[in-house]
Amino acid sequence: MTEPVTDGHGLTLDLPVGMLELESLQDVLSIDTWRNVLDESEREVLLRQFLPLGTTDEHVQELLSPESNLFFGSPVTRLWDAARAGRLHPRVVRYLRAIDVLHRAAHVHRVRDHHNKLVNRMCEARDARAAILPPAIALQAGRGPGKKRQRPE
Repeated sequence: MTEPVTDGHGLTLDLPVGMLELESLQDVLSIDTWRNVLDESEREVLLRQFLPLGTTDEHVQELLSPESNLFFGSPVTRLWDAARAGRLHPRVVRYLRAIDVLHRAAHVHRVRDHHNKLVNRMCEARDARAAILPPAIALQAGRGPGKKRQRPE
């Protein structure tokens, strides 16, 4: 029995369910396994099949080395934790993307509302200033009698 796992960019893998029950990938996918267990042809197959074009053996060794989690955590560990938590299931990835779109739309509406309120306050300040100033100065400011104020929608 397998479970689909996606990277969110179109690559989907079917992993055995038993593999997702592993606590960590360190025993299965480590620098020692890469160097000592896999032969050159197996490494080449893995490089071509599962990694982006241009990935070299040195890139993989750097990624799997214990020092790769020095600053931000190991990418392999983060990927494995996300897969085990179910955040990489294709349906979940689609839902998370939809939530991101909704959050972005809500943000755009909040920014638009803020901008509209700011413009309204500026129009009110302009009108209050025009009511205080003599008509000759108000004409110079670009607002004469008969000119109506335009409010944003």
